[in-house]
Amino acid sequence: MNTLISIPSNKIDLLRFKKVPVEELIELYSKYNSPDLLGVIVEKNKKLVYKIANQFKSPSSEISDVLQIAYTGLLVAINRFDVKLNNKFSTFAYYCIKGEIQHYIRDNKLIKIPRWLWKLNSIFNDFVTKFESKNQRYPTKEEISVGMNVSVSSIDEILKAREAAFYQYSLDNDSDGISTN
Repeated sequence: MNTLISIPSNKIDLLRFKKVPVEELIELYSKYNSPDLLGVIVEKNKKLVYKIANQFKSPSSEISDVLQIAYTGLLVAINRFDVKLNNKFSTFAYYCIKGEIQHYIRDNKLIKIPRWLWKLNSIFNDFVTKFESKNQRYPTKEEISVGMNVSVSSIDEILKAREAAFYQYSLDNDSDGISTN
């Protein structure tokens, strides 16, 4: 039964400063639904949240926004974590936090580029890198098309998406001293 209880502050302080594994705290939280306990869990994972949020610093989003989304991801992880599976919480939380931030970034781009196109772009990058190192030149669209087993029009879409993403970055980049934000 998930009832909201108040854990005495001296007990919370003990949990906060004692080396209690986060997994045990989450188990207690899922049992008692204590806001104080949730605060302790969030505090104990603050470094993880900051570390992941800093990986997503960009000219187009404020770090405070990214941190807020990262904490949302942490709360998602806390509520979805299953202690019975005997996994490490930090590993589970890492992917939840990272996923929330990626979702936020994807949804807040000025130019929406479909996920399938980004996946093709990744394959494109791998192919071009390997081709260049092997042949000492940049491949033609036709060579890329054959190497990736996709149509030339798909290659054109990838190139347009890359250009759009670069153009957005260029507008957000403050290198010329003129801010567009």
